[in-house]
Amino acid sequence: MNSSNVTRQNALAKDAALNVALCYKKAFRLDEAIKSYQNYLLLYPGDPKSLLSPSNRDPEASKGNYQSAISDFESIPSGTAERAEAQYRIGDAYQNLHEEAQALSAFQKLLSIGPCDNEFRIAGLLELAKNIEGKGSTQGLSTIYGSIASCSKNQQIQLLAQQN
Repeated sequence: MNSSNVTRQNALAKDAALNVALCYKKAFRLDEAIKSYQNYLLLYPGDPKSLLSPSNRDPEASKGNYQSAISDFESIPSGTAERAEAQYRIGDAYQNLHEEAQALSAFQKLLSIGPCDNEFRIAGLLELAKNIEGKGSTQGLSTIYGSIASCSKNQQIQLLAQQN
């Protein structure tokens, strides 16, 4: 195999890895989309097609350095397209550190981040609702589920949110 074939195969593999995440997203399988995208970022950390700049992705989290990852994600400015993903990843990192109050606070901030149909925003709000319900509380759930029901493009998620 010559070097041009290897280069072409590497490019095809990279595109395929990204397309897996996009296909899950289009199928409204958000958890799988997020996991696939995380794998893509780990495999191709410098790829310009990824949403976050190389210094703000989660390789630190993949090494277990969640505090560093949180600092990186917190540096992403408000009002940017990447903010919802960064906020979701902050909540996820706090969960990995078993700092539940911080995780809930991070996911709570997603209520005020747009666009409201952002997949990471919806996934974070679902995580927030799950955590609140897990504690036996109902405080704030109507606001959370109302936001999910009105913003999600996924009909199954809308129905789930409307039922709660």
